Amino acid sequence: MLISDQARRNPITLLHFLKQAKIQRLFLPFVALNQLAEVAEQESIVPEHLKDVITAGEQLRITPEIVRWFRAMVKCRLHNHYGPSESHVVTAFTLNESPETWPLLPAIGKPIANTQIYLLNDELKAVPLGETGELYIAGDCLAQGYLHRPGITAERFINCGGDTVLYKTGDLARYLPDGNLEYLGRSDQQIKIRGFRVEPGEIETLLEQHGAVQTAVVLAQEVAPGQARLAAYVVLVDA
Repeated sequence: MLISDQARRNPITLLHFLKQAKIQRLFLPFVALNQLAEVAEQESIVPEHLKDVITAGEQLRITPEIVRWFRAMVKCRLHNHYGPSESHVVTAFTLNESPETWPLLPAIGKPIANTQIYLLNDELKAVPLGETGELYIAGDCLAQGYLHRPGITAERFINCGGDTVLYKTGDLARYLPDGNLEYLGRSDQQIKIRGFRVEPGEIETLLEQHGAVQTAVVLAQEVAPGQARLAAYVVLVDA
């Protein structure tokens, strides 16, 4: 079921809808999940029919508000999914235990059906178990490339011969002893703000085109738990 923009943008309205419509499964990004948990605690609204909450699109963080919300929803499970837009979801991890025991940064899990995950070094060789590597994806889940952008398609979608294509995600990860993958951030400067990919270098280049700016640096700053914004720092041209 798709909800209206009005309900989607208002956490109180959304919580009441979840409760009144007896919604059992909810999919949303981390920022929205954390905001919903905060408002649920403030308004004492518990959508007790929820059985599964799935989050994806950005790294999941377990905040105190999320712990308290899931403690109140005793029959609800939290699922952490990973997958870039070029592949959709490729790994899944379910947090089954008591919310108080959940790690601050949960694993992203194991590959789903018809998907292969590889952790490779700069020479495209597999890294040993437990070591950090760049995450590559293969399988039926992959897109065919970027529309009308053959250069970046060739850079990111690597043909390994035959029908085998590896998608270079730019994400870093490692395998945990239990076989689950742990996400470790980016290998480049790309960041995510509210689920959107942002290339700081592109913004810096635009800022430096201004006649008064000599050098610019763009960073992501956390203004509240789970909420980030872009901040630009500039060195002005001497007058």
